[in-house]
Amino acid sequence: MRVSFVNPNLQGELIPNIGLAYLMTVTDPFHEISLIDLTFHRNNWKTFVKTMIIRYRPEVVAISCLTFNFEISLKILSYIKEIDPTINSIFGGIHPTLLPKEVLAHELVDAICIGEGEETFLEYLNQLEKGESLKGIKGIWFKENGKIIHNELRPLIPNLDNLPFPNWDLWDIGKYLKSPSHMHYIDILASRGCPYNCTYCSNHALRRILPGKYVRYRSAENIINEIKYMIEKYQRMGFKFINFWDEIFGLNKKILEEFCQKYIDEGLHEEIFWTCNNRADLVSEKWARLVKKAGCFLVRMGIESGNETIRNKIYNKKITNQQIVDATRILKKNDIMIRFNLMLGGPGETIGTMEESVKIVKKLKPDTFFFSIFQPLPKTRIIEKIRKLKGKIYENGWKNNPNFLQKSLIDFPHLKRKDIEKFKKKITLKFIWSFFWQGLALKNFIFIKDIIKFFASIKPRHHILIQYLLIYTIRKYQIQAWLKRNAKINS
Repeated sequence: MRVSFVNPNLQGELIPNIGLAYLMTVTDPFHEISLIDLTFHRNNWKTFVKTMIIRYRPEVVAISCLTFNFEISLKILSYIKEIDPTINSIFGGIHPTLLPKEVLAHELVDAICIGEGEETFLEYLNQLEKGESLKGIKGIWFKENGKIIHNELRPLIPNLDNLPFPNWDLWDIGKYLKSPSHMHYIDILASRGCPYNCTYCSNHALRRILPGKYVRYRSAENIINEIKYMIEKYQRMGFKFINFWDEIFGLNKKILEEFCQKYIDEGLHEEIFWTCNNRADLVSEKWARLVKKAGCFLVRMGIESGNETIRNKIYNKKITNQQIVDATRILKKNDIMIRFNLMLGGPGETIGTMEESVKIVKKLKPDTFFFSIFQPLPKTRIIEKIRKLKGKIYENGWKNNPNFLQKSLIDFPHLKRKDIEKFKKKITLKFIWSFFWQGLALKNFIFIKDIIKFFASIKPRHHILIQYLLIYTIRKYQIQAWLKRNAKINS
């Protein structure tokens, strides 16, 4: 069948959808596929979509979406159906998995894929191609003769090593790698799932819904083979760094140790450096020495709040301030860069607790940090805490909230949306000035030149602007300095 995959990225994030990449890779050998990637077509997306639909004449359009871009996805699908009403539409991703009934209730959506799609989607296409009913396909809910059919759910894929490596040739990966603020990364998933129960995160909700073992790991050899495959194919295009996009990298200590040793034995630690996510309470001297030796140069940590009560009683993070202090000290000692991720305006927050989040950043001085505004994700346990605190969730806010990291969807009796957004703007302005003087101190007039070059070459929207400008300037200088200190390769 002719299938067009849609990446509904109109926010400006320069990150290819790795879930969609896996799905396209398993589909490509059996069907005629195309990709409608809107990342580089935000300002002319309708013209681009129409051109692609006319060129490839898809029989099926598959859209992968999150809660944040679900309404945008519907808008895109509505336009596609205007061009050709006969196209079959199927939605997949976290949002349809968490809210299958609500998503399928939309008249534009013909079917949804719940959970992982690598096996489910192929079976769906094969049945469509034969003109047979979709009944019995595990993981597919669909409409037939005006009725919604609920098939049973498909268990999660038990052995991730059986999946093919994402084929980034199916994307315009060279364009991503050459973009000024992309920094030459390609994402890898070494595992799927997370065992923790943070109340704000979708993982615990997904774990309740989906059958099968939730947390799974690829073997060290399989991960190494993918990296070697990517070096062979994409290094000439500018591939320099890996983002391990696992929820937490290296939870399986045996696999982590084996991976690091193999990475060093293959000499990859002097060729391709990498970043990862980890929890502060899992960072030890042994862990830091191991990953640094194997080429890790940056670790992202979810701090969430500078206030322990908010972090642990509300968010259920179960990480103390002292553990954050210790993890920061260990990473700095081992010359590993640090990024803090924090949220503002969650349940129980006050101006005072938000100030504590600003203070922990000022005190510990991570190399980079990112403040977002708390968002109430569907089916998460934190919804109950919001209700107990008599918070009002503006559900319709998702429909017109493209700037979701800057806009709040909750009013509390003690803290209004406008106060949260005002606080976010205030600290953003403070850190912009700090960032400006830091850039001047690091590179002087080169910094000014880079700012001009950045704005001349990329025009991201909303919150993405400052984030990518930071990456293109300060982060770039920090990585250059790190590479020079470690005397591995030229930047």
